[in-house]
Amino acid sequence: MEATIYDADGIKVTRFKNSDFKDVSSVGSGTLYSDNRVKYLEYTPRDYPYTVHFESTVLLKSTAFLPSWLPLEYYHTSTEHSSFKVINESDVEIKFKESHLEDYQISKNGLLDYTATNLPAVDYQSYSPDFTTYGPLVKIALKKFKMQGVDGINNEWLGFGKWMNDQLLSDVGVLPEEVKKEIKELTKNVKTDKEKAKIVYEFMQDRSRYISVQVGIGGWKPIDATEVHNMAYGDCKGLSNYTKALLNEVGIPSYHAVIYGGNNIRSIDSEFSSTQGNHMILYIPQLDDEKNIWLECTSKISPFGYIAGFTDDRDALVVTEKGGGKFYILPFIKQKTIHKNLKL
Repeated sequence: MEATIYDADGIKVTRFKNSDFKDVSSVGSGTLYSDNRVKYLEYTPRDYPYTVHFESTVLLKSTAFLPSWLPLEYYHTSTEHSSFKVINESDVEIKFKESHLEDYQISKNGLLDYTATNLPAVDYQSYSPDFTTYGPLVKIALKKFKMQGVDGINNEWLGFGKWMNDQLLSDVGVLPEEVKKEIKELTKNVKTDKEKAKIVYEFMQDRSRYISVQVGIGGWKPIDATEVHNMAYGDCKGLSNYTKALLNEVGIPSYHAVIYGGNNIRSIDSEFSSTQGNHMILYIPQLDDEKNIWLECTSKISPFGYIAGFTDDRDALVVTEKGGGKFYILPFIKQKTIHKNLKL
């Protein structure tokens, strides 16, 4: 990793080596522990404008998360030059998707070989859609991958969802006998499925709290339901899985739903299967005469079925025993980089 600073006339000001970058833990608020880290550079310019020429080589231990190319990283930053080239020396096929390249000064030099020049900065406008819906972007993914030592398949969403269900979700739904008896006792005189589901949801809220722990494959695999019950806490995956296990005991089927959570509306890309999303909620297909119920399991105060502001009005991937690929729009409630010769 290195960076070189140039002034407005293109004259070199200074150069930073790898040792000049700081390496720190990257743990967001609400996270108890995470193994994420970030390298960053502290630089205060004396004059504006200035140019940063930045290069880095990254060795990935997991092939489940391959970097995308965003020649315009986000708002308010222009790009003089950015190139992206993928050299695949493996026997695994690469999937890719190009988005909005024709709207920008971007050249295609060959298969998965691009050059962008003189891209002006984009100003943020209130209520605009997510930047990825109109910014230049190239996404790549392998059809076979490894996630922390676990083999994965990614030909299309159905197969990807089947892998998720079989490898990450199928063995974490067992509950202790005492909680099985307790939840059945609480719902034994209830007449409707919706009332049962509300009792289960409020039971989870009353005795659990949200704590994020993201370590290794734990960023995608939920904590076992028994462990969540015994510790009385879990992250979004753990609490959703715990709630699903409780609902199973009272005869109500539900499914894990992968989604992008946040105030900015961003959908799972239904046209490109890959490791997407940053959040998990729970989907119930039907309760009595009501269809498509969504549960946010990280909140202790949200009413049953209320998801406004953080996960509404966007696509979610629902994972079933048969696989993935069912996309639902949740109900709307108002509310300079250079990647050089990435070798796989």
